[in-house]
Amino acid sequence: MNPGKSRRDTAFICRNIAAVFTAGRRAFAILAISFLWTGTVRAQSVRIGLATKLSTISVENSGGFRLNSAKNHLDITIKTGLIKVTSFNGCLTANGRHLNCNEALIRALGSSKLRINGISYRGEILLLADPDGTVTVINELELEEYLKGVVPCEVPRTFGFEALKAQAVVARTYTLSHLGRHESEGFDLCASEHC
Repeated sequence: MNPGKSRRDTAFICRNIAAVFTAGRRAFAILAISFLWTGTVRAQSVRIGLATKLSTISVENSGGFRLNSAKNHLDITIKTGLIKVTSFNGCLTANGRHLNCNEALIRALGSSKLRINGISYRGEILLLADPDGTVTVINELELEEYLKGVVPCEVPRTFGFEALKAQAVVARTYTLSHLGRHESEGFDLCASEHC
């Protein structure tokens, strides 16, 4: 490891921390300092609202998946690679089967990602049946997994590794400072430019 490079990285991070302090975000600057000194942060999960008010959701995984809801005592393994989820009278249905619950967590069986309406996502998917017969789709995953998907979309790899590292610091800080922004809707951040 190049000690000069390490000192430059530390100086860069410290400048960003100073900027965060001047912006009035002391709690997150302290978190950044603790990360800098310890190198670890407790795994933080985030809930990303992918879509609201959908009438039908297509969930795919080549190895099948498991639907469960501790709240409603639901635990179903679906071995086919595709299900269609809808909401009827505030309850979820999967492939026409009434699930007798208003929320379900979907986990992939196997190592591949879940595909929701044709788009791949890391982590787990939470489906909430809304009283109006629609479904809210939420992606639950660890912060670092979320950043693996977000950072490359915000800064192209052609910008270089240092730009990616800087964007990761910015994205992590932004995400942590905006957790709970959509709490009334059941998630932390949305998947649009709003967040």
